[in-house]
Amino acid sequence: MVRTEKASLIAMAILLMTGSQAAQARAMYVCPQLDSATGKLSVRVSTGCMTGMARYKDNTLALDVDQNHAMIKVTGDITYHPIESPIVTGDCAGAKSITLEAVNVEARRYSVSYDGVSLGLADLIENPAPKACLSVRSAADPNAYPTVDRSIYADWSQDMIAGWRDWRGSDPVSLMAPLLANHPEGEKGNPTLSFSFGKRHWVGIGYSLPPGRRPFLGVTIERQGFLDDSVAGDRYFAELRFEDGAWRIEHLWGQWLCARGHRAGQWSAELCA
Repeated sequence: MVRTEKASLIAMAILLMTGSQAAQARAMYVCPQLDSATGKLSVRVSTGCMTGMARYKDNTLALDVDQNHAMIKVTGDITYHPIESPIVTGDCAGAKSITLEAVNVEARRYSVSYDGVSLGLADLIENPAPKACLSVRSAADPNAYPTVDRSIYADWSQDMIAGWRDWRGSDPVSLMAPLLANHPEGEKGNPTLSFSFGKRHWVGIGYSLPPGRRPFLGVTIERQGFLDDSVAGDRYFAELRFEDGAWRIEHLWGQWLCARGHRAGQWSAELCA
């Protein structure tokens, strides 16, 4: 009797995992990127994390760029072989990304869709290499938000500003005020400052739970035109959370824009010489 029950449970688990895997065997993220110099558009289509038992089978993905209507259309699917083992690991070894390409693409503000469902906008004029991917699942969920790939900030520093973990604010702007103040330093130069925020979900290794997981407020700050001889500017990305009646910073990444030396004109996690 016990063996029979165990066998039934295992069979049910296999059935559930197979069905779950079949539901997962869909493109989940669409990430367009344009090489403005060559006019080559690369659109990365990814499943996000799959189980360690998942094995890639095939894809029917296709890319259509309609420049007359400023639309990037992705159709098709990514499929996997059914999982036949009752043992399923929880890593991301089964993740798969397919890159589709198009040539002679002009820099425009494109509407992006997957299988006829609008995912959002990709501004390939101002930002030809978007940091945020467009989520297929979010498009079907009105309560979901755009995704951000955590791996983007792997080579950014979390130690550029001292004491940020203790900051608290009644609103996001006051919380981030230390990064907005004292700029510009004077009338000389050509100072610029950009500040934007919006609700986001993490994706990437270790952050591939469905977009239904708790979102955060992502804040982007970029300052340029410093009068410093070695540093021309800096930029930050912050993960904000609202807890106990106040805003706090969960994570803060930053980079300097070097003004001279072998890293001149490049972003660096290390202080410029």
